[in-house]
Amino acid sequence: MYDDLPVSTNKARSSAEETWQFIADDLDFAANNLPKEWDAANKGRITKGAAYALKSRAMLYAKRWQDAYDAANNVIALKLYGLTDKYEDAWKGNNKEAILEFDYDAATGCGRGETESAFSPCR
Repeated sequence: MYDDLPVSTNKARSSAEETWQFIADDLDFAANNLPKEWDAANKGRITKGAAYALKSRAMLYAKRWQDAYDAANNVIALKLYGLTDKYEDAWKGNNKEAILEFDYDAATGCGRGETESAFSPCR
């Protein structure tokens, strides 16, 4: 899984283009290997749509407009996401606008599900 990572700490500094390409390739790998959706037991894990959305945003920063456009179109093509009918519902979470979202329990200060183990010291 990690075979292609650099093994030397003496590598010369990568160019911006090499760095953006590394990010694009990594997100392509993720999108190609992640499911469109997870079952209820795995809710909160990253999905194919999240990988494409992250790639689209990264490629905007890289000024790689066509790559950003293509990644955004891949999100749309999944037909999983859209706008909520009422604007105020967009802020409630767990809706069709949420491509990548982490649940948080304000009462305990802990995450729930996958996010708890990844982001919260509650265990």
